[in-house]
Amino acid sequence: TETGRQWYDDKVSSTDGNGSYVIKATTSGASANNCYYKAPCEWLSTKLVTKDKVGFKYGRIEARIKGPIGEGTWGAFWLLGANIDDRGWPGCGEIDVTELLGKTPNQSYGYLHGLISDAAGRGTSVDMPKGFADDYHTYAIDWLPDQIDWYLDGVLYGSQQKLDKDWVFDHEFYLIMNLAMGGNFGGAIDASLTQAEMSFDWIRFSTINGVGEVIKH
Repeated sequence: TETGRQWYDDKVSSTDGNGSYVIKATTSGASANNCYYKAPCEWLSTKLVTKDKVGFKYGRIEARIKGPIGEGTWGAFWLLGANIDDRGWPGCGEIDVTELLGKTPNQSYGYLHGLISDAAGRGTSVDMPKGFADDYHTYAIDWLPDQIDWYLDGVLYGSQQKLDKDWVFDHEFYLIMNLAMGGNFGGAIDASLTQAEMSFDWIRFSTINGVGEVIKH
């Protein structure tokens, strides 16, 4: 789950005319909305969610992304269990394909959150010598009934196995792509920052040796 200093409005973001969808975060116009912290919002951004539209169970899920620049940015491409309304978080499960933080611009984080791991999660990060904002990079998971593997630009860098009751990754999940600002993982926002961007070239799903399905609602 994620908190931040932003109000989500999909009208803020759009395609760029070159085939990419650009999530924009801006301070402009944000104060017209009151945020959860009982004060005018500081940022406007976008969060796209496939809940009750398209779901996924197992398979390869990947996206080609250019990450955001600036301390306090928190871009993510992730999944939540479709049973979240019944089980809540973290019982529904969370799979982070990538989290890209402006405060650590040379790291991509790939984590799971379940009943035991809760907010701390189980996973790893991978070094990106040139950073995640220099160009587009491909972030992927291979999700199987007993294992999830993480890839950066086609190279395996992390794996988690089904070990205990933390494994709640055996049902339908939905996709989320968003750019949060600040919050519990994003950290303090650079006071001079007034806008940020996170670009998606494409998102793809494929089966793994026949394992994996897309669920349309």
